[in-house]
Amino acid sequence: RTDCLQMSGVFEEEHEAWSQIQEALKQPNLNTSELKTLADTMSARFGNLLKQTEKLTKVGDSAQNRLMRIQNELQNSNSKLEKSIRNLHLLSELGKVITSSLDAKKILSELYNQLKDEMDLDIISVGSYDQESDSVKYKFSLNQGSYVPSIFLENLNEDNYSSICIRGNKEVILEDLNLETPERIAGLRKQWGEEIRSIVFIPLKVEDRVVGVFTIQSRNANAYNYQQLNIIRSLASYL
Repeated sequence: RTDCLQMSGVFEEEHEAWSQIQEALKQPNLNTSELKTLADTMSARFGNLLKQTEKLTKVGDSAQNRLMRIQNELQNSNSKLEKSIRNLHLLSELGKVITSSLDAKKILSELYNQLKDEMDLDIISVGSYDQESDSVKYKFSLNQGSYVPSIFLENLNEDNYSSICIRGNKEVILEDLNLETPERIAGLRKQWGEEIRSIVFIPLKVEDRVVGVFTIQSRNANAYNYQQLNIIRSLASYL
């Protein structure tokens, strides 16, 4: 009976610890220090719980197996925390790059160099909204890391992704252009290449006014995951 009561306490403590880490991971504004402290604390806590179950062998192996499973899940959570820490550091570095220069060409080159190992960046471009011509003017673009010197205009009165992004003041995220209508993708592929499969368009704003578009594109389908899209969104807020 005593062993059972002790095991019950272990299970209650395990449930409490697991609930705490799940709630913590939902918080959007954890900084690097808080993430590291959380990972270290929870790792030590579950390690202690595992040691307790090893002493209660009379109860059987089920509790120990359960905590082994939880510890494996914790390791996966720690991996996510470590990834969040790296992303925070990356965003910090990219923010410094953007705010330290007024040279758009230099900024795009630095962004490409910092991000090319983190995600597909076959195309990275910034377009500004020209109210007089009612179009987006893409003056600064990189194609596989090489600067594209020509200026590309996209008419917002036509059916294109720049228009959807600016007129609707919303993101455009498509995982596979091959599933889109040929008419809509014709202009984009004419400009950026027939091989483009994934696209992301983010509206650039000054206060509540849309002033341009930030786009990244890939020759691979399903190129961008949730974490990468959050990085892209954060970058757009700096531009």
